[in-house]
Amino acid sequence: MAVRLYAPKRPGASAGGKANRVRATRRVLAGVTPGKLWPWAVVALWLLALGPVFAAATGPGRGLVDFRSYQLPAAALLRGESPYVTPAAALAVWRAFHDAEAALLAASAGGQGAEQLRALAGQPLLPGPYVYPPTLALLVAQLHPTDRVFAVVLGLAIVGFAWLWLRSTGAAAAWLLLVIGSWDVLASWTGGNVEHLLLFATLLAALLLWTRQGFFASLPIAFVLLIKPYYALFFAAFVLLQLRGAPPAARRAVLRTHLAAAFGALLLIALEVERWGPRLRAEALDYLRTATERLWLVLPVAGQTPMSAWNRTPLQALIVFGLPPRLAEGLALALWVVLLGVTLWRVSPARLTWARAWALALVLLYLGRPVGWGLIYLDLIVLTTLWSRLATGPRLALLAAAVALQASHWAALALTAQGRGLPLLTLQSAALPWETVLVLPLCWALLLFDAARPPAGAGTARPGPARSGGPGRPPGPGSPGRTATMLPADG
Repeated sequence: MAVRLYAPKRPGASAGGKANRVRATRRVLAGVTPGKLWPWAVVALWLLALGPVFAAATGPGRGLVDFRSYQLPAAALLRGESPYVTPAAALAVWRAFHDAEAALLAASAGGQGAEQLRALAGQPLLPGPYVYPPTLALLVAQLHPTDRVFAVVLGLAIVGFAWLWLRSTGAAAAWLLLVIGSWDVLASWTGGNVEHLLLFATLLAALLLWTRQGFFASLPIAFVLLIKPYYALFFAAFVLLQLRGAPPAARRAVLRTHLAAAFGALLLIALEVERWGPRLRAEALDYLRTATERLWLVLPVAGQTPMSAWNRTPLQALIVFGLPPRLAEGLALALWVVLLGVTLWRVSPARLTWARAWALALVLLYLGRPVGWGLIYLDLIVLTTLWSRLATGPRLALLAAAVALQASHWAALALTAQGRGLPLLTLQSAALPWETVLVLPLCWALLLFDAARPPAGAGTARPGPARSGGPGRPPGPGSPGRTATMLPADG
């Protein structure tokens, strides 16, 4: 039903006409923005405030450090050269990061940390080596996006992710405060990292799979896997969870959706690999064979900082604890398989709603990936998924824990700004990776416990839609049947 913004004037109705138009406009905006409008207004102000930050960061002679690591291989491709540096050159970059941290710590011990930090900031930008398949460098080479254009794309991906998640789960718009208050989100964005784009594409692909639109899901799936192949861990977990939660009568249709998506994604990936050409395919194959040898993981443990502190993954923890990289890779993968198996075993099919399936798959991805320098959106996903089933006390405790975790990340930035080393992203140390061994497993356990409990109103059909509410807000009413997005919500 269309909303009419302007109704015909009636005698004596001019006083109420303006109020009616305002209410109608609000109804239109409410159809676009999930939840109340004020949190979206805060997001708009946040984006405006960041405008000068990005303008300064992308000015003459400056750039986004992660995006620079995509531009350099793109320029090499345009010159007919390989986008990849040698393993020795890649390790030299990681050693330079370690040396910079060592110099800062030594200067800080003598009270000269701030001066040393300014000296480092005045040096030429040193991006990390290119650690992706060729597709990302090819796209940058062919599209020629500037730093500012790429920053805008990432900003749209952040807003798009938040909008799509809140819209599909019915969560309150007040949860947007977790997004704009997150240093993980901002650090990745101001660095020009492609991660935000991949997370948005992953959410979109999973939503299309959940609504059984496998053909359309194949494009974002292929895009994500061509840039970061280890995102296959997410899609494997999500597909199995969707099959686990599907009613017996619907499993064949769900399986057909997955097969269509897999066929389409594999076809698109094959076409892209063919587009690379024989030389680039050979270089990409050589890179994949030597990928580990190009990472700091093969350096002596003492020389892996600060990357070993930033990298919040079980693989990194196993290497810091003394395991050889190859053995650690095998054990980390085995651990992920065990966690996935326990998840599939313990969840209750009637409890596997869209939000729970996506949240569990995301946490399993964070537990299985080899490299992860941020826990982007983890607090948003976990809290909005669990909120509606928690009592007031657990809600406040979980919210306080999320705020404390965010505050610790900002504290790491503050310490870096004072020249006290390069914690930058996290207060965890390489020797005590508490976010890796405590925060991530705890999130997985909480989500699994929630998904394993008997559904509300046991003995009935699958639960109808319900809003997940927000901080200080009870779950909102739902309506039976399918929602506008055809997603069953939490029960």
